[in-house]
Amino acid sequence: GALVGAIGLTGALGVGVIEVNREFESLVAGLRGAEGSGERAAAVLKDLRKLAADTPLELAELVKSWTRLRNLGLEPSLETLEAFGNVSAAIPGKKLNDFTEAVADAITGEWERLKELGIRAKKTGNNVDFTFKGITKRVKFNADEITKYLTDIGKNDFAGALRRQGQTLGGMFGRAKEQGKQFLTTIGQSGVTAQLRDLLATLLDLSGGTDHLGVRIGVLIAARLQQLNAWLKRMRVEWPLVWAVFQSS
Repeated sequence: GALVGAIGLTGALGVGVIEVNREFESLVAGLRGAEGSGERAAAVLKDLRKLAADTPLELAELVKSWTRLRNLGLEPSLETLEAFGNVSAAIPGKKLNDFTEAVADAITGEWERLKELGIRAKKTGNNVDFTFKGITKRVKFNADEITKYLTDIGKNDFAGALRRQGQTLGGMFGRAKEQGKQFLTTIGQSGVTAQLRDLLATLLDLSGGTDHLGVRIGVLIAARLQQLNAWLKRMRVEWPLVWAVFQSS
């Protein structure tokens, strides 16, 4: 029983390592594209992992939001993401990526997502008037000023909401889950995923690809089945003779 349990636990751990690292490597690839170099991506990822460990935000949503903002031509910071997280934490049912997409829409003059968050906007010439909690502020209609205004809402009107959520039972469970995922990521990035990639590459290259490999395996199985079928046919003929000899002895 203990052996079976240990095997099951090891198998579950292996599956967890593979799944978590598949997601992680996909996120890193997107981040590297947004940052333009592996070195810059690694530095950003280090900072985002720390923010994920300190708040209820998941690394995956942090990387996605960062990448989205960078691809919009913006220069996000940890302070920006935490401010966005404050807003999402204060509004039930909203995630960090919801507010990030609201900012992305606002930059292009789309206001519907902001309305869902209680922020109204109206474009006037080269300016945009934002109204939140009855207070209207006019900013230039450009990406930097719009992002700054929405970031300031998170920093001032919802200050501390994200970290307070992190101290709730749900927030602490979320942080524990994220730390578990980071643990599995560390296991994978310490050599396991590299070996898995080599193994998969070897399997894909066998006999020129999966089709040829499938043919070889199919032929091998068919040959063994043919042998089994021939043996059964022979036994069908010979068994009555063997049984008769056994009964007469």
